Amino acid sequence: MKTYIKKFNELTNNELYDILKLRSEIFVVKQNCIYLDMDDIDKHSYHVYLRDDFNLYSYLRLFNDSSEPDVFKIGRVVSKIENKGFVKKL
Repeated sequence: MKTYIKKFNELTNNELYDILKLRSEIFVVKQNCIYLDMDDIDKHSYHVYLRDDFNLYSYLRLFNDSSEPDVFKIGRVVSKIENKGFVKKL
């Protein structure tokens, strides 16, 4: 497994698809959170994820708002498998 950190425009189509799929599986299906997941913050974020050649295991995004340019916020933290320490590795 390897950790990746990419800006939105550096993500491949497959990477973006895998990220949005995992977020949807966990937030919408498993946690029944009915909200618009794609909120335009993704376009201005760093996307941090843990994957191997076949699977995406965990993901989070880092972003800052213009009022505090040196402060980053963490959002959309998700893990495909719970209690394996994947998010902690990020």
